[in-house]
This record gives sequence, C-alpha cells and structure tokens, in this order.
Amino acid sequence: MRGSPLIGTAIILALLGLMLIPLRRLTTAQAVSSAPATIVEPSAKATPVHLELESSHAPFSYEISHLGKVIWKGDAMDKDVQSDVAMEFPQEGVDLRIAVSWPDDASREAVKLAVTENDSIVEKTLWGEKKIDDVLTFP
Repeated sequence: MRGSPLIGTAIILALLGLMLIPLRRLTTAQAVSSAPATIVEPSAKATPVHLELESSHAPFSYEISHLGKVIWKGDAMDKDVQSDVAMEFPQEGVDLRIAVSWPDDASREAVKLAVTENDSIVEKTLWGEKKIDDVLTFP
C-alpha cells in the first residue's frame, strides 16, 4: 500500500476546503452601487413616411400600428393602397405591426408592405390564411 488512507482523505478534504473560497465568492450576492437610469428622449423627429400595401387578393381590411398606436387602417377594394404618415423613424429602424384580414372565401394570401423614408424603399412580405397579424422590422 502506498501511504495511509487517513492522510489521503485529509489531503482531499483540504483541497475541497480551498475550493470553497472561490465558490463562495461567486455565489454570494454583493451589493452593487448603480447610478440611476437616465431616460433618453428619442432624438428622431416625426418625418413623413410613405407606406404602400399590396395584397394578393381584394377586398381586404388592414391596420398598421407603431409603438402601440394605429397609424393607418382601412378597408381596401383594390389590391394596392398607399398613404403618407408622419412618424418617428430613428436610425435603428422601426417595428410595424401589420394586421390584415380577407373575406372568408380567401385561401392562402400574401401582403407586401413597402416603406419609403428619405428616398429609401424597403419591402417585406407576409403570408397567411384569411388573416395575418405580425410585426415587421424596417431598418
């Protein structure tokens, strides 16, 4: 036999005891002083934005929201509708919620939303059956 089992056990317990020091530092909650959060007002101003909605089937009803406010809604008898709205369009982009519904006889349908801001056009398409309710991000 190589050494005493009692000495081996004592060495293992000592090593485990040393491992408790960093483990305790990692797991205990420490008071962190943090500065109060500052509220940053959006620097973007309301700018005119051209919205164009194109559906694969007419008639349809639509509603477009930004930051929880409805910015454009209506019922369309044609496949294409367009409007100019004033909204904040920061450099990070905007999230627009699009809700579109078609009559009961509609099957798988598509809707394309084109956003034109400062001569920059971005188009996105959504697909759905009888209705769509989704959020699109426009950079």
